[in-house]
Amino acid sequence: MKTIYFPYTTIDPRQAEQTAAIWGPVTVLQASPETCLPEVAALQAAGIIETVFPPTDPSLSVTAVLQEFKQWAARHAGGDLAAMMEQGQGIPFFNSQSSAQIVSQIRKGGPTPAENPVADFRETVFQAQLLLAMAQEFDLQQAALARDIEALTVKGNEMMAMLKGEDEPDPVKPSHASLEAGSDTMVPLRLKAWARAMAAVEAMQRRVKNGTDMLFLTAGQGVLAQIRELFPRAQTRPWRNPLPDKGGRPEVAHLPVWLAGPLIRYAEQASEENGGWSSSLELIEIPHLSVEGLLNRLAGHADRADSDGSGAAATESCWIGGLLVAGHGSRDGLLRKHIS
Repeated sequence: MKTIYFPYTTIDPRQAEQTAAIWGPVTVLQASPETCLPEVAALQAAGIIETVFPPTDPSLSVTAVLQEFKQWAARHAGGDLAAMMEQGQGIPFFNSQSSAQIVSQIRKGGPTPAENPVADFRETVFQAQLLLAMAQEFDLQQAALARDIEALTVKGNEMMAMLKGEDEPDPVKPSHASLEAGSDTMVPLRLKAWARAMAAVEAMQRRVKNGTDMLFLTAGQGVLAQIRELFPRAQTRPWRNPLPDKGGRPEVAHLPVWLAGPLIRYAEQASEENGGWSSSLELIEIPHLSVEGLLNRLAGHADRADSDGSGAAATESCWIGGLLVAGHGSRDGLLRKHIS
């Protein structure tokens, strides 16, 4: 069994540690080795996560093209990277255009190239990598903004306490609304880019071919909403009875064996926690859908076989886990550490 974190390239270390203790190292896709954050690399070195990368094109650098694109965006959209990310419907706003042509157009400062419907697969993957790298930078910017707002709020509370003659200012609870709201607007593009890049990962291709059992994990509520929109057949599966008289033991008889065992351990660990970091897992089943069908649908390949699950075996399902952590943002802990 493997757990796959999506569609982000960073994960809160506490979530990663808890998940790894139950299911083993969590697979986290990286846009490229050159955009992998040091904190993510540290989690990999500790055996908490497993980072995977799409195949790289030696003639193209994600960071170099990203820098070119940001310079182009600064001339054409006032440097608002988030706005640029919302404009296009393709990956990463130039539809299926060749990466070489993208770089050429960026350097020339010319108009957006025309769509090329027969773009090479490697170019499509590179564009997905580029968008994931952009999204990661956007997350860093949003986390920095949230940190600054929080610091201003603390100062404001201290000033008000002083004016009122109070000894202690009102406590400030970390707010993650701006980070989540900003991320939610990009969820469809994130999912498309993530699925296209992940489908190109050799390790993922082997697991799909071998029929490896997989649980896809996410910490974004906007991601779960998009999953339900894309897959109307998706159903939330209750797996834990919280009633005290029932002992809170998981009800897993209706779940696959490979999933039931780890969920029992997950519930036992959560029940033993104290100190305020409570956690839960929202479990979603998409019946009659293979892993390949899930990736095809998320990538926007509606014309490919099994993209809607019609070709999957009747007993086959995809399982999505929504990591819900009270009082913490989905990736805010790692992002705050990176920008501090």
